Amino acid sequence: MKDFCNILLVGEGNFSFSVSVCETSGPNTNITATCYEEEEVVAAQKDAFSNVQRLKEKGAAVHFQVDCTKLQYCPVLAPAVFDCVIFNFPHCGRKAGVKKNRALLAKFFLSCAEVLTTKGEVHVALCRGQGGTPADQPVREWHNSWQVVAMAAEAGFILSEVIPFKTSEHCRYKNTGYRSQDKSFHIEGALNHIFTRCLPIGCSRSVISQAKFDDKWISFHVPEELVERIDRNFLERTCCHPVSIVHGQLIKDVSEIFPVHRFSHSHSLLVKVNFNRASFYGCKGLLASIYFVRSIDYKNSNPWQTENKIPSAILSFTGLSVDSCKESGEHSALIRELESAEYYLRPSLLVHIQEIINGKDFLPQTLHIVSGPVFRKCLISSYTMPAYHEILFIWGSNDDPGIEFLLSFKQSIAKFLTSLLKLVPDHIVTFSDKPNDQRKCDQSWFVNSKELFPEEHCTIYVNFGCDSLDSKHVNIGNIYVTPAGQIHKELAFCIAFLNLDLLAMLCFKILDWRMLWTFDERFLNQFQEPEVLWFKNFSLYPPSFTHDVSFWISPGGHFDEIEFHIAVRRVTGEMVKDVILMDTFEHPDTGQISKCYRMIYQSCDKALSYQKASELQLRLRQVLQEYLQIILR
Repeated sequence: MKDFCNILLVGEGNFSFSVSVCETSGPNTNITATCYEEEEVVAAQKDAFSNVQRLKEKGAAVHFQVDCTKLQYCPVLAPAVFDCVIFNFPHCGRKAGVKKNRALLAKFFLSCAEVLTTKGEVHVALCRGQGGTPADQPVREWHNSWQVVAMAAEAGFILSEVIPFKTSEHCRYKNTGYRSQDKSFHIEGALNHIFTRCLPIGCSRSVISQAKFDDKWISFHVPEELVERIDRNFLERTCCHPVSIVHGQLIKDVSEIFPVHRFSHSHSLLVKVNFNRASFYGCKGLLASIYFVRSIDYKNSNPWQTENKIPSAILSFTGLSVDSCKESGEHSALIRELESAEYYLRPSLLVHIQEIINGKDFLPQTLHIVSGPVFRKCLISSYTMPAYHEILFIWGSNDDPGIEFLLSFKQSIAKFLTSLLKLVPDHIVTFSDKPNDQRKCDQSWFVNSKELFPEEHCTIYVNFGCDSLDSKHVNIGNIYVTPAGQIHKELAFCIAFLNLDLLAMLCFKILDWRMLWTFDERFLNQFQEPEVLWFKNFSLYPPSFTHDVSFWISPGGHFDEIEFHIAVRRVTGEMVKDVILMDTFEHPDTGQISKCYRMIYQSCDKALSYQKASELQLRLRQVLQEYLQIILR
């Protein structure tokens, strides 16, 4: 056990465990041992009286008739706060069923939240199978367990560690209390569950941000799902974030082979909309992935009235493509909306390509490197992200790079990635010239990239012999080769860009991209050491809650799956881990389309309770019906 300053033990039977803790703790540890029964009842148990006397001799405080579900109201404990609260083998007594014992745990955790320090721990020992987590062997059915992680979530606690309950470490401990009697019970295979506090679940909010464009600052409303991702500065040289670590190592490896120039100035997050009606018509579905924004008057703007809400957002929550509007005769209004949009958040660093290659500091035969965050709408999954960090490599040459240079560049990229992924078993870096699904898995998306780079093109993949990130075939970037005269009148180019966030996930075995954006200090603390191994989750076995939503698409309405996922993200605040299309049905008479989606609610770093998930689902249903032209079933 760690060295705690103040330890509170509740639900003690004969106080033998308290004696063991007292004798193994340091001299500066204050111990308070309590039980629910009256002193006379406890004294009748074997060895209880001598244990109480031993505790008092050691300077520990002993209290009787303390209700562990109302610790904050107990006068004998006030005003103390504790670093650790221990509750061994909680039970309502006699033949109480699992429901009553769950209620006991839920109330206990709520009470602990009032008397525990910020970084304190709650230890709950349970008999084999009671906890309901995969750590139990064998694992009980969920409905037949005490669901300890879900009960703790109600009070804002996450399960951070599970260790065997070893009686050998507590030689004085003699368990008692079987069916409220002075009898022992079986504790073979028992587990000690250690809970800690987590950051509270936030709510969707609107924020005004500023970005520099053409030497002036532009104020704009940030889409709700990007509020906590718009300006995190992961790539700062002093940052110990895994994305920064991968970024630094990649540049170091590249610098050993190529002459390198890194741009000291940052490029704008905003791109000016250059509206071209014919161009937009030719790119079906293109606009659905862009975050359009408008400049606002910061002084006269209400920060709680975001431009991203319907109906003022460009294509937000409408699911309408330019092509569909054109065909239905409704494109005039959409065109006016597009014409009124001034900027969009960059979906790739490639939007800066002309600015870079035409700059006065651009040098041929030098590998120019640009890196920074990019943004684009996407489907919800464990490895797709609306905001991530990209690194862009640009090599310009007076000679046509051709196939030979492309092969050489591929080999270099493969070498860098293999070095980064040295801890990942059975991985192979491969390249493919096959087109990929832009809407579902492309991690490096760019407006009109086919028009800009029509020549040699290949996608960079990492293949795995074992499961990782729910996929064995992960797309991490692209390489383009263009001849002279294509994007520059004199120079030919080889251009590559990689998704740094995905690389960090692969390198450190982070299985959920949301973890990269957590504010919990326990995440970054794992990357302080020079030699970093795989990431270790600090929230074990988070509870998962499933909710379905079924609806009819309104007659004459249009439905876009990306916009549906965007709505889920904005309402639930990234509490939904996955969205699954369960069923699509077309009515044989009316021709109406019905869809059923399943939402998997699960947080990777916060305590998500059943009640909170239900609240989010109810709010989601309201928003979907209001903004997506659907009729809930």
